[in-house]
Amino acid sequence: MSAPVVVVTGPPFAGVSALVSALRTALPGKRIVEHADQPDAVVFAVSAAAPVVGSDLRILDDAARRTDLVIGVVTKIDAHTDWPTVASDARTVVQKHAARYRWMPWAGVAAAPGTGDQVLKELVDLLVSGLDSPTLARRNRLRADESALSDQIDALTAPDTVAVELHRRRDEAVRSARTLSAMRVRDLRILVRHARIDLHQQVHRRCVDLRAALAEEAARWRRGVDLGAVAAGRADRVAAEVDAAVAAKVREIAGDLGLSAPPAPPPRVMTDPGEPEPSGQELETRLMIVLGAGFGLGVALAAARLLAGLAPEATAIAAGGGAAVGLLLAAWVVRVRGLLHSRARWDRWTGAVTNTLRADLQALVASRLLSAETALAAESAAEREKVAARTQAGLAVIDARLRERAIAAATAVGPAERRLSALRDALRAVRAELDSITVG
Repeated sequence: MSAPVVVVTGPPFAGVSALVSALRTALPGKRIVEHADQPDAVVFAVSAAAPVVGSDLRILDDAARRTDLVIGVVTKIDAHTDWPTVASDARTVVQKHAARYRWMPWAGVAAAPGTGDQVLKELVDLLVSGLDSPTLARRNRLRADESALSDQIDALTAPDTVAVELHRRRDEAVRSARTLSAMRVRDLRILVRHARIDLHQQVHRRCVDLRAALAEEAARWRRGVDLGAVAAGRADRVAAEVDAAVAAKVREIAGDLGLSAPPAPPPRVMTDPGEPEPSGQELETRLMIVLGAGFGLGVALAAARLLAGLAPEATAIAAGGGAAVGLLLAAWVVRVRGLLHSRARWDRWTGAVTNTLRADLQALVASRLLSAETALAAESAAEREKVAARTQAGLAVIDARLRERAIAAATAVGPAERRLSALRDALRAVRAELDSITVG
């Protein structure tokens, strides 16, 4: 006759290895191991330093599937004086977990004490008396039958894993298609909005730089310089730069969305602000001439008197010299005033050029981005239609398989119900027999 097999199991750090070693010494005629397929007895060890949790209960259930003799042990009682409370709590948790553990005995042990002697006697006595019981073999056989019947019932009542996986795949495909569609629309709007803000900032910055450059040109203006041509050339360069920036942004948006960039339309012709308006201030010009003449006359008289005082004998020459000086100064004042007025006109005109250019470029940005968004939205919609078609084809395959599973399940429902009823009757009989042996 082979030696009885005792499995010692428990959660990590419960002292299982130390308890196995101690029991092998205390029970030399028994096989004390940590793992076995069908042991004669199970010792479930928990530490006095930790409560029993759900993962510990799963360890207990796995070890005691084919064994009726199960003994609970609280280890390390030499280091924890409150171990009786831990044992009482563990007993309560285990009994609530499954009715089969309501008769499960508990003991405290110190398999490898730091100080003092080992405490194993109660556990050894429980094992010896339990292994010597004449009904143990029958109880273990019934417990194995109970586990086998429970497994078969669980298999029959468990949901169809294939159908569950098919439903999961179907839901995921539908959700992915909807999410992709919503994300494409949202991403396109966000990218276009950011591009519009960035391009408007570029237009503003370039127009400010152009205004400063044209203002500097107007301040240095001299007659004969065609400031209109200079302004038109600079404005054309700014317009070309903005047009290139818009095209680059459209290509960037299309690349981010995995779409093809729509063809760029021909450059838009900027509005020609024309030449500066004529001054239309003849009265001001005449007044400036009168004032210049008066200023020259005053200078002439003052110069004539000065020269006459210096050389009384050359009065006629002094009068002629003073008149010449006055005439020259009068002409100079009128000319300088006219030049300053022209520069002011050019400066106002460059401001008008810049404002007109800014409005045109902002209109260009809005128009180009609107056209690009329309084209990209149309291409994105076509892509979404293709994705939806592929999704529908995949869903049709999944639905066909689900229908097959449902038909097969409906066909087998009668035999399955009859088999399930027989298994449940057998399980009730096994449990009743176990209860009669345990109680008796």
